[in-house]
Amino acid sequence: MAEENKKELEEFQNKVNEFIKKETVENIVKDNKVEFVHDEIKYRINKATFEQKMEMTSKRIKKYTELLRDPDQLLERDLIELYKKRGIDIKDMENKLSTLEKEKTSILIKLGEALKENKEEPILENLRDEAAKIIGRQQHIDIEKSLLLQNSIETQLNLYTYTYLAYLVTEKFVNDVWIKGWNTYDEFCKEHEELVNKVVWHSTLLTRIEE
Repeated sequence: MAEENKKELEEFQNKVNEFIKKETVENIVKDNKVEFVHDEIKYRINKATFEQKMEMTSKRIKKYTELLRDPDQLLERDLIELYKKRGIDIKDMENKLSTLEKEKTSILIKLGEALKENKEEPILENLRDEAAKIIGRQQHIDIEKSLLLQNSIETQLNLYTYTYLAYLVTEKFVNDVWIKGWNTYDEFCKEHEELVNKVVWHSTLLTRIEE
């Protein structure tokens, strides 16, 4: 990987680590939602409804067709073959991610059971730490893979999908009432980068745990 990509990976990983707090993992396990505060405004990310999933699917199809029609866009399989010739195995990264996902799911189930049984704090803390470490490793591989395939049609589509879903499922607490976070997707994309990253990160984490 090019030096600038390594630096980008490290910087993004540091940001991700800031988001991995015990409250995040615990709240997702308990309530299938995430709440956090940014610039003194409380935000809530909820599990996607059927209607929201249908809207996201419609937008995804439209975006995919748009990318396919562009002759300058490359499919992922083409980039994977190019990288393999240079000694970079994307498929191996995917296998590692699959293994880590199974490990994380197992730990989160144990954490959920421990919370219900009111286990002692050291036990809960140990499970939280294990989950956080696995999430961190997943993010590292995910980010590295994304940097390698960031120009592929599939990566662009996935980024758009996760970002659009994050926009759909996020609310903010205003005047003692939960309201839609943003009126339009364009409005969301124009938000401060730090807030957009937080919303997308938490939404992605919630989606993966739900799966």
